Amino acid sequence: MSLACRVFPTSIGVDSLGNLYVLDAGNHRVSVFDRAGRHLRSFGRQGEGPGELGFPSDMAITPAGKVAVYDFDRRALVRFDAGGSFAGTFPLPGTLERKVGLLDGGHIAAAVRHQAEAADSADSRLLVLGGDTVEIARVRQLNRHRPQQFSCRSLARPPYLGPRIVWAAAGNRIVFNDDATYSVHIHDDNRLAAIWRRNLPAIRSTLELAAWEVNAGDSLRVFGCAVPAEEAARKIGYAEIAPIVRSLAVAPDGGVWLSRRTEVAGESPIDVLDATGAYVGTLPRESPFPALFRGADEIITVETDDSDLPHVVVYRIHRGSRPSARR
Repeated sequence: MSLACRVFPTSIGVDSLGNLYVLDAGNHRVSVFDRAGRHLRSFGRQGEGPGELGFPSDMAITPAGKVAVYDFDRRALVRFDAGGSFAGTFPLPGTLERKVGLLDGGHIAAAVRHQAEAADSADSRLLVLGGDTVEIARVRQLNRHRPQQFSCRSLARPPYLGPRIVWAAAGNRIVFNDDATYSVHIHDDNRLAAIWRRNLPAIRSTLELAAWEVNAGDSLRVFGCAVPAEEAARKIGYAEIAPIVRSLAVAPDGGVWLSRRTEVAGESPIDVLDATGAYVGTLPRESPFPALFRGADEIITVETDDSDLPHVVVYRIHRGSRPSARR
């Protein structure tokens, strides 16, 4: 499915019927499509009133079709019922860090960022919200790195490959990694159920690895300033040890797909772990990583073509072979 709007992996979702929800942030609305790609309905509009959106960025869907859209202007979730009617606003205790999840039972999973007590740092916190707020992970990050002078401007950025929380959620399961090791913390029903580990060696950061973190090796572009990736990584700096875990996704059976770093810049093998944490295998090179699952046999991704036009792509999973794509 080709789309004229900007779409990201954190701005799509599916319901239990397999309908696809797409946050069209530029037009301040959510559009719903059936399995065949036919448009069913849209809801939301620009504004500051009930059910209106100022600066929408990310979205989550429940199996029943309830929707939560993060509005950066409000620092809050704007919620809609399964029919697309406004269902209230839920403020977040910080700025959302590019993902939100709606759990069974009505709870919200979100990673938020806010200023720490130390003036030069910020805390990234993974929270379960709704009723009492439960913090399940916290990482402290450098907030104001010493500005570095480039040819076009001075830039202040945290070092590349620094600590962060990588997480995903589905049903009542939240999975996350918050260090440089190959480990996955499993939270079921708001309690730590297990920690899955594989004994892989630490990855020492290199300039090449850090440069890949700069827009996949392309230039760092800020307010009309374009800085070559290697120059940006060298001047801004990078952590000594690179985190192994890049991305996580929870499969319908409770298993986990894990995208990981290697010593080779740009290489991201995808491991599959079953619902007990047992290693099933590593997918063939160039396999897609799911933005979300649609049932047990399909994954959905967001990809761009040579014209930078986004596509929502559905891949059918064939056990024991490379996934096949259907656009």
